[in-house]
Amino acid sequence: PSSVSSLDPTMARKKSGCSFETKLSAVFVCLVTIIALLQFASLQSDSIQALQAAERRLESSLHLHRIHVDSPAAPAAVASGSAPKPRAQNVPENWRPHTQPVDLELRLPDEFRNRPEFRTHDAMFRQYGFNLKKSNELPLVQPWPDPRNEQCKARRWPSVHEMPKVSVVIIFYNEPLSTLLRNVVSVLNRSPPELIGEIVLVDDHSKLDEHSALQEHLDRLQKQLPPGKVRLVRRDVHNGIVGARNQ
Repeated sequence: PSSVSSLDPTMARKKSGCSFETKLSAVFVCLVTIIALLQFASLQSDSIQALQAAERRLESSLHLHRIHVDSPAAPAAVASGSAPKPRAQNVPENWRPHTQPVDLELRLPDEFRNRPEFRTHDAMFRQYGFNLKKSNELPLVQPWPDPRNEQCKARRWPSVHEMPKVSVVIIFYNEPLSTLLRNVVSVLNRSPPELIGEIVLVDDHSKLDEHSALQEHLDRLQKQLPPGKVRLVRRDVHNGIVGARNQ
């Protein structure tokens, strides 16, 4: 014979390159990849459209409850009742914004600062999952940088006086005082005071011994704030975040 390929089809396929089955498999993989990319692009498009719709609803709501006092027709519109009225908000009549910055010193008794599990790194992380000893040593007020990107910083929102008040609900269970109070102080210092209606701390029936000092810290914090700005709610049962939300 003049050549092996003319007599042996198997050898001919080996010499010619990939088999038909290999090519078919490669085409199948490409189709699956294209379908996955199209689905991912569709999900991204849906997410963007949902965010844009939510943004439009927010802007529309704020526009409906905004009174343009700088307009010459505004006083007459208000007097005639034709101007949109601000949304009623569930805040006390004596509510007022707090003054920033808010500061608070962590005062833990020695038995809470010198726990036996603090002696070794492994024992502390098994008990708490992080370096609680170091957290207790750090001040509660931290100069955190602004994590927003430049586009978010450049965005112009309506005046805080036109936006609704919010209630910040913090549900906790056996949360160490240093991290819990640092969270509260951060909310007070990093949020516009005009938007914070109240901060509600919901204790989901904690058993942590150092919580005996929580009320004393909140009393000192409240002296810097308007009445009712921070409230503590203690639950009689522990049934998780869903039950605590319905408190």
